[in-house]
Amino acid sequence: LSVMWRPRKFKTNQQFANRDVSQLYVKYNPNMGYWGVYAIVDEGYGQKHVNLTAVSTASKAKYLEQVIESHMNIQDVVVPEES
Repeated sequence: LSVMWRPRKFKTNQQFANRDVSQLYVKYNPNMGYWGVYAIVDEGYGQKHVNLTAVSTASKAKYLEQVIESHMNIQDVVVPEES
């Protein structure tokens, strides 16, 4: 899974092995007013929640989550932090 940020002023591009991505979920950020698509990445010493992208509507975020999960053959599971 590759995350490429454009423009690259504040964040660096990231890459994660598909086997390390255990789940994707959508979460609303009320302070900023956007929906984020997050991945739970298994690391050697625990899990890390990585923001993949931010979009303006819940439907766009859910669509991205479903497409990425389908492409990576990840079964959708409800995550406690999911909106």
